Amino acid sequence: ERPRIFPITKFFIPMDFESFTNSINNFTAPVQSSNERKQPGEELNIANERIVTHTGKRFFYDLKDVKNASDHLGELPKAGETIHLIMPGNYAAFDLTIALVKLINAKIKELTISTLGYNKSNITHLFKMLDSGLVEKMNLLASEVFKEKDKPITNYTLGLAEKTDRVKVAFTRNHSKIQIFDLDKKSYVTETSSNLRSCNAIEQATITQSNELADFHRKWIKELINRYQ
Repeated sequence: ERPRIFPITKFFIPMDFESFTNSINNFTAPVQSSNERKQPGEELNIANERIVTHTGKRFFYDLKDVKNASDHLGELPKAGETIHLIMPGNYAAFDLTIALVKLINAKIKELTISTLGYNKSNITHLFKMLDSGLVEKMNLLASEVFKEKDKPITNYTLGLAEKTDRVKVAFTRNHSKIQIFDLDKKSYVTETSSNLRSCNAIEQATITQSNELADFHRKWIKELINRYQ
């Protein structure tokens, strides 16, 4: 029988569960120096933001047995409604992006995305939606850690963005996963635990039709993009 593998920092140590538990109990976290990097909110000048929304209806769908998110979602939330999804790991958040674009079936005036990371297929498809006129403008905020670890993809992204004035891209200390689809008179917002790229894990997502929620998220995302692009 193969030993159980537990990730500890940058190492993978085979051990039984009791030994692993003892190692955790005896672990002493390093004391951070006051000279170390500030907290993200302090460094990025982002305060503790809060919004209270009044949702008229909430719908709960379990997608763990459904291959096509678009078919199962069926229809978009109405004004004030929120749809809650359980994502089983057989599709990524970007599949929901495509599903929403198809269901919206109208020109998206502005698409704003905040994510930790993405892949080349994701960003290529997004720029194709721009080229086709399906999306008029796009804002993309991703993680600076992702930028350092996946330089070929981020360089590819920046190369595409340089060819148009309809795209803004920035990388900073970001871990949020939000998408805002702005139409002429209404907006849809997705809030997920999943990045755009695929992840072999259970994830969750909400889809809300709310101009108020869209304004709330768009404000701080675009502020960071304008500061760090």
